[in-house]
Amino acid sequence: SQPLSVSPSVELVGAAWTHKRPSRSVLSDAIGPLEATGKIRIVVGHGPVDAVLGSLNDEPSTIRLAEVEAAIAGGAIHYVALGDRHSTTRVGESGRVWYAGTPEPTRFDEVDPGNVLIVEVDGHGHCEVEKVRIAQWQFINHEATLTEADDVAALKHFFTQLEDKPRTGVRLVLSGTLTVRDHAALEDLLESERQSLAALEVMRDRSDLVVRPDDFDFESFGLGGFARSALLELQHL
Repeated sequence: SQPLSVSPSVELVGAAWTHKRPSRSVLSDAIGPLEATGKIRIVVGHGPVDAVLGSLNDEPSTIRLAEVEAAIAGGAIHYVALGDRHSTTRVGESGRVWYAGTPEPTRFDEVDPGNVLIVEVDGHGHCEVEKVRIAQWQFINHEATLTEADDVAALKHFFTQLEDKPRTGVRLVLSGTLTVRDHAALEDLLESERQSLAALEVMRDRSDLVVRPDDFDFESFGLGGFARSALLELQHL
């Protein structure tokens, strides 16, 4: 696209996708013909960059970082604002190519979402990027090893420290061995926290939490006769 003048000294260059799978790099097409004019040019584009994808960069729409940095070095463009990644990401070594990421987290596995970038650029080689967090939501992964009541209490303390629970999602990975009594306390805790958190999920496929009765649990069964003898025998296996 043709540069759009937004002031006597600043131009915007748009490189938007017009459909989901472009057959070539729209950004490369936009910056390829540009030459230095003395004006500050900000490029706004979308798509993956080969330097970020690594070996997964065979899509024709992939942005080639070398082309972008050559245009920067030649003074044709001065900053490239990219969309596609949800995590704030600096691309390359120039300090002038960035994904701002999403203003709010959208998944548990995002590295650094929830930011905006404040960028200062001039025509004399200066470019300063400041990351500012604005997210109101948070998604937290938490792992806990539980072997006694104190560990359940520690997990409760973790929940207590969370701020703004209605805008917080938590994903737990739990491991260890608990008695029946302590496991019941854990279940009560999780049920209580589900009422206040936006989301609470225990990752069953990654958790390894075993429930094993202790002497107190066995006594609470109130068994007698043959059943008690069988239980005692099983206890010592």
